[in-house]
This record gives sequence, structure tokens and C-alpha cells, in this order.
Amino acid sequence: MPAIISLLLESLTSVIDLSFAGHIGTAGHDGITAIGLLSPVLTLFVAMQLLFSPSTAILVSRFLGEEHDEKANKAFWIGCIMSFTLSTITSILVFIFKNNILEYFGASGEAYKLANDYLSVACFFNVFSSVGYTLINCLRSYGYPGTELLFSVLFAIVNITFNALFTFVLNMGVFGIALGTLVAEIFGVALPFSFLIRKGKIRKPVKISREEFIKISMKEARIGAVEFLSESIFAIVALLLNNLVIVYCGLGYISIKTVVETINTMFMMPLVGLSESMQPVLSYMYGKNDKKKIKNLIKILLVIQMIYSVLVLILSFVFPHTLLSVFNKEMPHPEIAETLIKIIMISIPLVCVIYTVKTIFQVTNNEKKAITVGLIMELFAFVPLLFTFPFLAKKLVNMQYIYSIFMCQPISDVITFFIVIILLVRFVNKIKVKDNGLV
Repeated sequence: MPAIISLLLESLTSVIDLSFAGHIGTAGHDGITAIGLLSPVLTLFVAMQLLFSPSTAILVSRFLGEEHDEKANKAFWIGCIMSFTLSTITSILVFIFKNNILEYFGASGEAYKLANDYLSVACFFNVFSSVGYTLINCLRSYGYPGTELLFSVLFAIVNITFNALFTFVLNMGVFGIALGTLVAEIFGVALPFSFLIRKGKIRKPVKISREEFIKISMKEARIGAVEFLSESIFAIVALLLNNLVIVYCGLGYISIKTVVETINTMFMMPLVGLSESMQPVLSYMYGKNDKKKIKNLIKILLVIQMIYSVLVLILSFVFPHTLLSVFNKEMPHPEIAETLIKIIMISIPLVCVIYTVKTIFQVTNNEKKAITVGLIMELFAFVPLLFTFPFLAKKLVNMQYIYSIFMCQPISDVITFFIVIILLVRFVNKIKVKDNGLV
């Protein structure tokens, strides 16, 4: 539970920023639009983090389960180094070409100025966010889920405090929101790193050869490739969605899309958090070859996710207006936004199963299958629908584009669910042939 709550709190950065942006007086609508236009590049930042951050924790847990403490220590340092390097390179490239990026994204007028202000600072806080995310994940691996929760709460408090200070007290607007996030991310690196040092959980490696560095970093990259690829596809899809909304609905609808997607992300993060919190534990059990406990943990994972998904559905269908008011009390076309919330959340029970199966594949050295699930969910099923369904729905039943664009997601989830079930059945049958102990 601490790991789930902590990941939810870590994901609140975008929620907090968007909520503050939506309450900047008359500029609230433009503030949300600006951050919404940046969603593809911000998602790309997250994708780069996911390549090494959770995978480092998984590999550390696996080595600890095998009682290879020195290997776990090396995996930790290599993961931190790679997270820092990759995020730094990404931030530098984005900063150099940010004007071209904003023009390509369709930013104009006040939204362009606000987006430029936010992105300039985001290129800096991305580096701290990447390293901090790696450290937070490793707290769980080293046996400190409670500390992980405590630190995540503190990060959220720091973020809110400095956002309020820079945005409303010093009247720095969207630029102040980004600065508040930067302060929180710096805090998010210093606190867990100093904690692990004090506890003696990490130390300077005796020696890491070039060959060993490459071997371990490639292993971490292979594990993280699943989430990296999935999030990278999210970035591409975010760009496609923004373009479709701007072309067929207008720039004004970007704020609606952004708020609805943020609400969706806010509800999906506990599911991701539950899966990620189980990954180090399952990896540890996999290293110990404790197949009975692996089976029991997977059952618990599914039950908890299903209960949560039902609660989310009730909240989404009964209180959509309340959810919207968190971001902007004067949201344009609120009736459309409320309907979109219901549309995008309807398939959450199926997504629970999909995430569980991805987790099973990741921790059992079946990264290719996990990557396949991610590709199906966000590319092979969703993207073709995005280019066909809205136009068919408009022609056949005269459905508004904004509704049909959002309906592509639950339809894609249904398709992915059935394919994932087939992959899982084949995987289980293969295990039965080799060893009857897991099922």
C-alpha cells in the first residue's frame, strides 16, 4: 500500500501543475492549454525516465533475492548514471529546439508564451525528476516502502507550497508553477539519496568494468523497454490527439482534452503503482524460485485492481463535475468534458487485467511479450482506430469528433484485452508443460 500511494503522489506533479494553471485568474484557460500542448514532450520526458528507473529497482531486487549484494549495488549506481545521462541529453535537445517544437505543436498567442515559459524550466527539472524517480523506486527494493511513502508526501507538500508561493504570492504565473516543480524535484533527489547513504544501503562499488557496465545497463534497458516503449507511444499518440483536436474541434478544446486526460492519469496511477510495487517483490520471489508465492501475489494483485476499478467507475459517473472543478471551475463546455470522463474511464476493469499480465511477463524474463502487449494497446489497436473511427462515426451517426476521438481508447482496450488473454493462456500452458508448480 505505501508503494501505491507514493507513486500516486509522485504522479501528482502534473495534476498539481495543471490545477494551479487552471486557477490563474483570467489566464487559467490559456495556462491549461499551454501545458496541454506540451503533453507530447512532457510524456517523452517520462518515457526516458521509465527506461531505467523502475527497471533499476527490479534488477536490484532480483540480485538481493539471489543474495548478490555487490551486484545489486552496481545495478543501483549504473541505473542512476544512465537515468542522469539520458535525461540530460533529452533535456538539452528539447531546450535547443523548443521554439520549433512549440510551433509544430500548434502553439500561438498567449498559449505559446506560457508554453515556452513552462518548457524552459521543464528541461531542467526533468533531469532531477529522472534521478529522483530512480531513487524512490530503489527505496522500495531496499525494504523501505514506508519511507518511500513519507518522502512522496513531503515532495507533494514542497511542490504545492512553492507553486503557491511563486504563482500567487510572487505573481509569476505558469513560469512560477514550473519553478515550484523544479524545487520539489531537487528536494526529491537530495532526500532519498542521503537516506540510502546513511542507512548504508548504497556504497561506492569496488570496481565496475566496461563490460559489466554495458551488460547490466543493457539488462536494465531491456526490462525498462516495456514501459519506455509504451510511454513513447503515449507521446506520439498525445501529439496525434492534439493535432486532431486542433484541426477538427479547435484550439479551445485542448484545455478540455488536457483536463480529462489528467483525470484519467490520476486514476490510472494507482494501478500502475500497484503493478510497480509488486514488481520488485515478484522479482525477488522469482530469484528465490518461490512459485507458490508468485501465484498468490498475482491473485491478490488482480483482486485489488478490480475493486479499485469499480470504485473509480462509480466516482467518474456520479461526480464528474466535482472532478472538473479541481482544475477549473469555469471549464468551457463542461457537459462535454463530463461525458468524456465517462467515456475514457469505462474500460478501466479491462486495463487492470492488461497491466497485471504485463507485470507477469516483465518479472519472468518475458520482456518481449510485455513489449508486445504495450505495442498492441497503444499502437496496433489504438492508432488505426484514431485514423478511422472518428470519421466513420461522423459519417454514419453524425457523432461529434471530440466524442469519437475519445471513444477510440476504450475500444482499443477491449481489443487489447482479448489478445492479452490469448497470450496469457499460451504462456500458462507453456509453463504447465515445463513445470506444474506455478499453476
